[in-house]
Amino acid sequence: MASLDALCQLAMEFPQFSVLSLDFLVDMFNDEIDTVRLKAIDGLRHVISSVELREDQLETILGVLLDCSADIREAIRMLLGNCCMNSKTALNLTISSLLANLMRYPQDRPHIWICLKELGCHHGSLGFALLPELLNTHPYFSAKEPDIEDPAYIGVLILVFNAASCYPTIIPLFPQHTVRHYRYLRGSLPDLVPDLELKSDLGAPAVIPAAYSDSALHLVETAVDKVETVSTCEDLVMVQTVLENTTSELKRLSELSRCVEGVADCSSLYLRCQLLLLKAFRPWLRWTGSSCQSTCLSSSLLVAGSYSLQMLLELSYAMQYGYVTLTVAEQAAVMEIRVLAHVYQLLSHSHILVSSKRESRQQIACLFDRLQLYEKLCQDNGIDMSKSVEPLLSAKERVFSGIGSGSLLQTLQQALEHVAKGFVVQTHHFSPSTRRISAEILLPQRNSEKVVDFVSSLAVAVQLEAVIENVPDTSTVCIQVTFPDGKQLTVRPKASDFKELSKTKHRLRTSVILSHENWSDNCKIQVSVALTYVPDLNESILFNMNEQLEVKTDRTSCWSSKFALVEVCPPVEVRILPKEKVYR
Repeated sequence: MASLDALCQLAMEFPQFSVLSLDFLVDMFNDEIDTVRLKAIDGLRHVISSVELREDQLETILGVLLDCSADIREAIRMLLGNCCMNSKTALNLTISSLLANLMRYPQDRPHIWICLKELGCHHGSLGFALLPELLNTHPYFSAKEPDIEDPAYIGVLILVFNAASCYPTIIPLFPQHTVRHYRYLRGSLPDLVPDLELKSDLGAPAVIPAAYSDSALHLVETAVDKVETVSTCEDLVMVQTVLENTTSELKRLSELSRCVEGVADCSSLYLRCQLLLLKAFRPWLRWTGSSCQSTCLSSSLLVAGSYSLQMLLELSYAMQYGYVTLTVAEQAAVMEIRVLAHVYQLLSHSHILVSSKRESRQQIACLFDRLQLYEKLCQDNGIDMSKSVEPLLSAKERVFSGIGSGSLLQTLQQALEHVAKGFVVQTHHFSPSTRRISAEILLPQRNSEKVVDFVSSLAVAVQLEAVIENVPDTSTVCIQVTFPDGKQLTVRPKASDFKELSKTKHRLRTSVILSHENWSDNCKIQVSVALTYVPDLNESILFNMNEQLEVKTDRTSCWSSKFALVEVCPPVEVRILPKEKVYR
């Protein structure tokens, strides 16, 4: 290893020596030790820009793409991305090897696409020479339009579009379907597809990035303003309908437009919380009497309310910890949702507070602890508190001075009802810089019918690889495994399992150790990437009143521990079969 370090250092300082050391470094690619091969690949990557590879050397490098080690394959692709080919034959051979590698290792797709992007940027003229072969075009006959969902075809387009960015002569040769595919890929893969001035069938620009981004952001703001216009309307049915439609529109917009994905999705979640609060407080908003006794609420309403409470907590924490660059004012608006959800829980179970002095102390203290956190956040940052919580602030000191007496409980009851009756749907314009923390699981593969079988009560390792975006701290990332019986397992990866790909991207590659008792048949488990966070309070206290009324929800157990989870990607299903050991 020391000799390799010295050789690479000399090659970087003396270009003439780098040519002489090329054969030695390439020969080290066939070493039996993975560490030596990785070091040789990394050393050659630093000097490859000043030398030209011979055809036999290129074939040796491309042969390493078949290696079973994912780290070595990734290092080789980074090396190829820095290479400068001197002939279209060499470039064509490299592209063919990468596409074959994509079929062999489909989980390496993001890394292969990045390598093809770098090859296109460095070989504009050679890409122009290979364009008829890459796009399968003919000067006289029209070929069949390729499938835009084919990963190999997407990789070829990524190379061609990046070659066109530095060699614009390629652009007029694009078929019409390639122009249409550019519009789609530019929106779905903006990090890999550059800005190009293309013309569509009608002669208009295929995409105008700045105007498109501004237009999408304007749609988000217009949707939020539409809710703000009807928020004070007395027709609750109309307000609820507008909220439902706007929430769906923003969710759809976040899926269609990558540039406003974060702000549109976060706005959708916030309005969904407002919709849940409107439904929860609707009995108090509808009744006009001086007092609304929550004992009138039926058991079905209590079940629905318990579900609403669970969803409000999950959605508010998902907004706070599942998105980055949230301002302090936005965090305060999210925390206010949890305060109002807490108010509804106490209102709907007020008869328990009256009948149980101990329960009343615990629940009311929990409410004012949450209120104090909200108040402190606003005061420390000079933010005006919401008018909806003003009745609670005025009743706070009186309740703490003699908690448990009937008059004071009645005072608190009146304050809670005042909050419920004065509820108005709130809107908030989130910052355009809001980004959602997301992950893409590459391994295990989705929709795979492969069964992982192992001897029951023994351990088996399931390989997991994922690309995580916008995560500020990788120490909060964990892996959540859900078994068919509903039990969950949380696995925390080691710090060495993460590799920084860019300022906003990290790659996670680890093994998930599983074990279970004997099963009669294979079943699916769900594997997902999640973030851990510490809730404001012990949220399980809120659900103690539900247990007294025998009102249960499916997911209240998630608040029973000190930490809670926010999923950042859809789960992947894996079939496992713990089998009974056979004695022979």
